[in-house]
Amino acid sequence: MTLGNACGFGQHQPGRYDARRRGFHEQVLARCHRHRGGVFLLYRPAKIPGELVTEFSHGASGSQVMVGGRCLQERCLTIVVAPWCPACRRMKGTISALRQQVEADGRPVFLVIGMDKPEALQNYARQHSETVLLDMNRSFTKRANIRSVPYFAVTNHKGEIVEEMKGGYDDVREMRRRLGV
Repeated sequence: MTLGNACGFGQHQPGRYDARRRGFHEQVLARCHRHRGGVFLLYRPAKIPGELVTEFSHGASGSQVMVGGRCLQERCLTIVVAPWCPACRRMKGTISALRQQVEADGRPVFLVIGMDKPEALQNYARQHSETVLLDMNRSFTKRANIRSVPYFAVTNHKGEIVEEMKGGYDDVREMRRRLGV
């Protein structure tokens, strides 16, 4: 059943909100509303599931920390990178500056390093001066269906993805503008 058929009108035409074009990690949920003879599809963003990951600070692994799920602030920023990713390595300074600015505004930022072997994650984490989170067994990236990095997601207090971006920009102001943080 296509989204269009679920709402009682013909075939859904591929477009901006087509689930096939938006990627596997976004499960587009639609509700239909009839208003003055028209049909409107309202899209609710997917959620990032809560998952325990390992905190890594100043060269040593620490406790388990929950990442994803409900945000305790109005907005939270989750960034996922991988050691093998050339764009992640190139954007390391931009990501660090973005993180510092967003945290200075009082918003939590979670920098998750994943999608590789534990030794590679720890080696890459040592290159970061700030605390990072390690997805040692790939459980977070698998549950969140993150398939491309760098990945940026802004979530609200309900845990819903409000804005997201795959890839990024070298300009921190542009990143903040696109993510709305």
